[in-house]
Amino acid sequence: QKMVSLNADPKNIKVFISPCISQKQFEVGDEVAEKFPDDFVDRTSYSKPHFDIKKFIEFQLLRAGILEENIEIHGSCTFSDSEFFSYRRDGKRSGRMMGIIKLNT
Repeated sequence: QKMVSLNADPKNIKVFISPCISQKQFEVGDEVAEKFPDDFVDRTSYSKPHFDIKKFIEFQLLRAGILEENIEIHGSCTFSDSEFFSYRRDGKRSGRMMGIIKLNT
């Protein structure tokens, strides 16, 4: 929305979804799961709901007009791969990650 407010055409926006927690590792409570459409929550494979944050972000981007071919999703799970920081895995002593946005004018 911010990019569009700056006159960016969604068809020209390229998006990289950085490593984040995978659905396999992203257990959530019912109070969180109920806030999202069932397409993004697995309630059958695990004892508690698991949320697919990558799929949900992609859905939001597509709905905003970003072209599918302009969306790249990193496959790594920050919880499973110790090369990445993970608050869920390591607690509040975990490091943090940073993202960068570039606007061509």
